[in-house]
Amino acid sequence: MRSRIDHLLPILVMLLLGGLTLWLRQAIEPPQPPGSSVASHEPVAVVERFTMTQLDAQGLPEYRLSAEKMLHFADERLTELIQPRLVRTQADSTLTVLADRGRVEHGYREAHFYDNVRLVRAQKRKPSELQVQTDYLHVIPDRDLARTDRRVTITQGSSKLSGVGMEYDRSSGQLRLLSAVKGTFDAKKK
Repeated sequence: MRSRIDHLLPILVMLLLGGLTLWLRQAIEPPQPPGSSVASHEPVAVVERFTMTQLDAQGLPEYRLSAEKMLHFADERLTELIQPRLVRTQADSTLTVLADRGRVEHGYREAHFYDNVRLVRAQKRKPSELQVQTDYLHVIPDRDLARTDRRVTITQGSSKLSGVGMEYDRSSGQLRLLSAVKGTFDAKKK
C-alpha cells in the first residue's frame, strides 16, 4: 500500500499544479466579450509622429513617409497611418500625397490613402502646382504609379479637369482619366 501512495503522489502533485496554472490563467486574463475570437486585432507597435526615409543608390533621400500616428499589426502584417504624408523628391520636382488616413502593405512597397486625399506635384520650371483630389489613392512608389477608381478633380492654375478613375505614371509623365471626363482649360494669351 505504501508503494502505491509513493507512485501516486507525483501524479497528484502534477494534477494540483496543472489545476492551479489554469486557475491563475483565468484569474489574470480579462474576460472576452461574447462572440469575440481569441485572436485579437491589436497593434503590436504604436508610434507618434512617425517618419521613415528611403534612400536611393547614392544615399540621398528618395521617399519620406511620415504620419501623426502609426499602428503596426502583426496578425495582418500591415501598418495603419493617421494623417499620412508621402513625399517623393527628384531633381526637378516633388510629389506629395496627403490624406486623413492610410495603410501600408507588402513591406512598404504599396500604400493606400483614404479620405481627403491630395496629390500635389510641384515642378521647378512651372509656377503652378498640379493638384489631384480624391477619396482614395493606391500608390506603388517603386513603379512611380498612383491610381484610383473613384472620382478625381485635377487643378493646375485656373484649369480644372474631373472624372472617375485615374492612373498617373510619374516615370512617363502620363496622367489618364478613365471615364466621365469634364474640364475647363485656361488658355494663356501670348
